[in-house]
Amino acid sequence: MIRNLFTIFAISLLCGCSTHEPISFKPVLGVDIELGSSFDTLDFADNEVLVYKKNELLGSIKRVQNTDGSLTSIQALRNGFKEAEKGTNKPEPLNVKDDCFGFVVHTDNFSTIFIASEKEPSSWSEISVRKSDYSSVVSSLK
Repeated sequence: MIRNLFTIFAISLLCGCSTHEPISFKPVLGVDIELGSSFDTLDFADNEVLVYKKNELLGSIKRVQNTDGSLTSIQALRNGFKEAEKGTNKPEPLNVKDDCFGFVVHTDNFSTIFIASEKEPSSWSEISVRKSDYSSVVSSLK
């Protein structure tokens, strides 16, 4: 009897773990994302959240304060896009909501999304994820 109860408990525990609901992150007002991989650790470091699974870095979400008070966060990111075009890893604009602006820069292992919203003119977000998770993360942008 106890063996049967243990088996039922183990199966229900495994089923519960396998139906992981996606977790939504809101890095700036007006922007929601979901990470593509499941994770087991969040490390809060200053204004950045590092996301891990089994001690492997999956990505990070960082909030960046706009230090130029004469520009909105969207204007500052547009300027950043122009500067990034001069680098070796060329930026690509993202198809995001009308009240947002975003672009991505890909490196060998990671993709970094830069996104700003009209709803939060004083800061934008940098979302860095493994390239294997990039498609699911960018498709989750809401």
